[in-house]
Amino acid sequence: MLKCHPAATGLWLRQPLVSLAGHYPYFLFHYTFASLYYSRRGRFRSLWRQTPVILNSEAKLLSRLALNPCDDHQAQQQLDAATMGIFKLTWKNSAKAAIPNATILATMLEPYR
Repeated sequence: MLKCHPAATGLWLRQPLVSLAGHYPYFLFHYTFASLYYSRRGRFRSLWRQTPVILNSEAKLLSRLALNPCDDHQAQQQLDAATMGIFKLTWKNSAKAAIPNATILATMLEPYR
């Protein structure tokens, strides 16, 4: 019921519901954001609408190329050309979590081992 409309997600933050569940919801920060966005005070919504849109496709670049061989020069050029200062990785893929040797990810993480 609380997932019907984004404005309703703020109800997950109400104390009676938190007490009934016995804990705060997993998506607490998402619900807090939605609650602020849909609140009657328009300042937060106005600030968010002024925030530049930054797509996350470049942040996922390393995740897509992680298992390529470390001598894949084309993949390395793509990573070098990336302007985003942070990469988002996922450990849900067991092949990536293992970090096989001689891959781009293994090579990039070598100084930190």
